[in-house]
Order: sequence, then structure tokens, then C-alpha cells
Amino acid sequence: GKTDYRARIRLINQDKNKYNTPKYRFVVRF
Repeated sequence: GKTDYRARIRLINQDKNKYNTPKYRFVVRF
């Protein structure tokens, strides 16, 4: 449903923010 879709986007955004930190940015690039 729409709620699940929004929930997924929130989780994805949280992951992006988590990986945007300098510590994980290096790992994500490779």
C-alpha cells in the first residue's frame, strides 16, 4: 500500500543519510 511505499522511502532515505557520512562514503564509492 501507499503507507508501505512511504515507509520504504523513509528507510531508504535513512540509509542514504547513514552512508553519506564520511566513514561510509569511502566504502560506498568502491
